[in-house]
Amino acid sequence: MVARLERQARRGRIADFEPGAFGGLFAVEAFATPFDYRVVAHAERASVGDGGAAGTRLRFALVRLKKIPWIFGVTLALTVWPGVWLTHSLLQTYFSWYNAWTTSMPWLTYAWYLPLTAGPIPWMWRTWTRKSRAMAEASAAETIEMVEDAIRG
Repeated sequence: MVARLERQARRGRIADFEPGAFGGLFAVEAFATPFDYRVVAHAERASVGDGGAAGTRLRFALVRLKKIPWIFGVTLALTVWPGVWLTHSLLQTYFSWYNAWTTSMPWLTYAWYLPLTAGPIPWMWRTWTRKSRAMAEASAAETIEMVEDAIRG
């Protein structure tokens, strides 16, 4: 079965076929943005009592790759936090009233800047996660059909 799928992958019919990946029999690409997923197939022995002949049943699971979420998180941390210092410096340079206002209370820039920039991040993250999961599930359904066709024929 795996050899047949490898042949189909070399012909370009199955994207990113990886035998033995993620602790399963094989893994294939499930297209999604912004986070990447893989469809991992696990083999289970099917008995005669399961409604058919004895053989192998494939169970599929979606696995989100960790690289892109880490890149997003690090990028957000490295852009939001230095923005406080840049904005504070910019406002003090160009607006004398801001310099006089924040000299005695330098935390005021943090008080308005961080909620404005970092506040929406949890909602954005939830939207990105839901969107990519939905896309991955739709792609996985198509990919599983291609795998079934490749195994049968």
